[in-house]
Amino acid sequence: MKRILKNLTVCLLVSAFVILPSIGTAADFELFWDPNCNADADLEGYYIYYKQDASVVGDPAGAIDVYVALTDIGFDPDNPSYLIAGLLDDVRYCFAVTAWYGDEESGMSNE
Repeated sequence: MKRILKNLTVCLLVSAFVILPSIGTAADFELFWDPNCNADADLEGYYIYYKQDASVVGDPAGAIDVYVALTDIGFDPDNPSYLIAGLLDDVRYCFAVTAWYGDEESGMSNE
């Protein structure tokens, strides 16, 4: 039986928080999103995809991916977020999130 995983909602524009760096340092970006709308006992975690100067959703090739398990220490499944450290100053990054169900992954969120 295949799950429908298309309803992952991610609030990037409203909930994004950038920690402004000092001159000559890298930036940190904290990404927040709504929990998976189809959350059930099989949800294992989320993938965060990001890359510089190009769409992740339109072209995921070359994107960096980070897996966040629901069981990671400090991760709150009811208020999911992730801090990405060391991003380059003055560079545009695109982000997208997917839900992970073992061997199945939802479609990507909006960027």
